[in-house]
Amino acid sequence: MSLLNLEQIEDGVVKYAVETIGQLLAKDKNKRPFVIIENPSDNSNDKGLKPDMPFVSVRSIGVTTPYGYLLDVFVDEQERTCYRIPFKVQIRVTATGKNSFSIISNFKQRLEISSLRARLTEYTGGAILVDSGQMPQNFDMLQTDYEPSTPLILELAVDSILVDYDSGVIERVIADGVLHYGEGDTQAVAIHLDEHTQDYRE
Repeated sequence: MSLLNLEQIEDGVVKYAVETIGQLLAKDKNKRPFVIIENPSDNSNDKGLKPDMPFVSVRSIGVTTPYGYLLDVFVDEQERTCYRIPFKVQIRVTATGKNSFSIISNFKQRLEISSLRARLTEYTGGAILVDSGQMPQNFDMLQTDYEPSTPLILELAVDSILVDYDSGVIERVIADGVLHYGEGDTQAVAIHLDEHTQDYRE
């Protein structure tokens, strides 16, 4: 159980891309395909180092809770209240360089294979692919001064577990009282409660 971890999801997408389309990308001196995570610089004038092309970059660009705030409330083994919160995470995968459209097309098509989707879920710590994105127009065919670049936006669903460390569990409730069905009711019913909650985890 853990909170939403965007770094783990980004790292998982990077690992998946290296395995599935790494053969189509430029390599570093250690023969590792150039698949990187985009990180904005603190210095607006610092553009950072650009890898050899073609390369793929990965970045989370949005997190929403579209399915409602809570999926479940439960008590863990340490008797703490836990909240299961559903998130939808958008991940942008961009190929830059020659044949960028072909690279992204290859990446997207591999996501249609169930065994490879399962691998992506494993690498991202349980995130489930819900949308493999819409293919953009073929930017490689445009004759411009810009570098060929083709983006694809994935949507993944993942549950986050929020633990309330200040909560506890009432294991037994004992109460006595009377029940009136309405004002002026003379037929009051005596009530005695003695309830155990030892099976609250079931």
